[in-house]
Amino acid sequence: MHSTNLAFKAFGLDAPRMLPRSPGHEREWLDVIRGGAPACSNVVDYVADGGGVVVLHFAIAANPHWPEFQQLIGARFTGHPWNEEIGVTVQEPSHPLVAAFGGKDFRIADEVYEYGPPYDRANLRVLLSLDSARSNMGVKWINRQDNDFALAWVKSHGKGRVFNTSFGHRTELSWDPRVLAFCLDAVQWATGDLQAPSSPRTDRPARPVPGSEPAS
Repeated sequence: MHSTNLAFKAFGLDAPRMLPRSPGHEREWLDVIRGGAPACSNVVDYVADGGGVVVLHFAIAANPHWPEFQQLIGARFTGHPWNEEIGVTVQEPSHPLVAAFGGKDFRIADEVYEYGPPYDRANLRVLLSLDSARSNMGVKWINRQDNDFALAWVKSHGKGRVFNTSFGHRTELSWDPRVLAFCLDAVQWATGDLQAPSSPRTDRPARPVPGSEPAS
């Protein structure tokens, strides 16, 4: 496989047709266009062999017919209950990939995703999560009963690195310096230029009882 790391901003709704091309891999691209399975497995193999992938916002939802993709990323998109300001918990303030937030919890407005199986903290390292005590838990379409609403995580796949975040729907995030720095750090980590741990952590910060309205 190609040795250069790629940051995939998004796969198309009709994925895998929107998988990115790279020089010298035109035959694989033709396999994708024709719906061939080899090109799909090549993406998984690419990461397993030491590549990196950065998944922003809806990219995680673009391949519902491809279970191996969901296993690679670490979860399945199940909906977006929130499209408003929420509270965010920085799960591991000292982790290099959350340096953009200064190690402090914060608030942000965006379309916020909920994830389902194969999501499991035993298989990934959660960096950010929705703070249910400082967010509106009265919205419709919440399916999780454990209040475990991850917003960003990293994980290893073979020799490679996987980063996913729910952020990226609202236009104004494109000029939010915190989000820009966060994504840049993610790209640098995925390419191997920034060292940061990705081994799973199953512990979660102790939080107050969830509220029904955002804290003032």
